[in-house]
Amino acid sequence: MSSTGAHPHPAHPHDHGHEHGHGHAHPPPPKPKKGHGVAIGAAIIGLLVAAVAGWLALKDGQKPEPTGLQLVAQLRDAAAGTIASPHVFGGALSVSRAGGHPAITAEGVPSKICVQIGWQLAKEGTVVVNGVFPQRISAAKLAELCSMNGDVATITWTVE
Repeated sequence: MSSTGAHPHPAHPHDHGHEHGHGHAHPPPPKPKKGHGVAIGAAIIGLLVAAVAGWLALKDGQKPEPTGLQLVAQLRDAAAGTIASPHVFGGALSVSRAGGHPAITAEGVPSKICVQIGWQLAKEGTVVVNGVFPQRISAAKLAELCSMNGDVATITWTVE
């Protein structure tokens, strides 16, 4: 050491004035957990498989199956003034007014989809299925009304 008390060598920027090897050793970094790596790897493989399957389906000219959520989105868009006819299942989509509120009618809705969306739309307005307004709505009543004309139904939703 010199007479000024300074160290003979300049300090390392991360040294903070401590000499190496004297009591302030840093613990080793934690080891990664093996379970997370396996889960992440499985998720990536799953996404890749789904992407390849989707690509192959589209490549072969198959369109993905439309969903009830897509039809509900179209009904909401129609209520807001944007009409996309035919709707995702190929039937007519029209808008009229009932008591000052938009009433959106979707024709040619598959019975199973009619039950799914009828329940959801009833929470946001009035639903008429195949010309019948159910006093009480239930899954059983929707299934009955949606299938009364066969495999397809007409559903009218009046936004409240």
